[in-house]
Amino acid sequence: MLFDEIPDLSNLNPDHLLFTPTEIGGAWDTKETNRRNYFSKRFKQKVKEHFNLNEDFGLYSFRHTYITKLYRVILKDATPFEAKSKLMLITGHSSMSALEKYLRDIDAELAEDYSNLLKE
Repeated sequence: MLFDEIPDLSNLNPDHLLFTPTEIGGAWDTKETNRRNYFSKRFKQKVKEHFNLNEDFGLYSFRHTYITKLYRVILKDATPFEAKSKLMLITGHSSMSALEKYLRDIDAELAEDYSNLLKE
């Protein structure tokens, strides 16, 4: 899914950052916190204010949405364990339990509906 959305990155320097203020795949000599703050501020100015989005929407909202979509697509051809194993490589979670908690927190993995057991 992701490869259809991004340009070819194969010729970029692997030591450079994917996103910088001026280019894709460039050098950017600043602290990680400054990089994160730069894009958060830019997102707020360009997107949140334009669409009048409240504090529930941030850059991580898009990450959550995409991980949810990706997990559900992978599940079509894989077991839940296989899907989570693949996702761990993408999300960077260090353990399966951390990833499972993340998936529950973003509602990507919902408990099976057992409400039929409550009917008489």
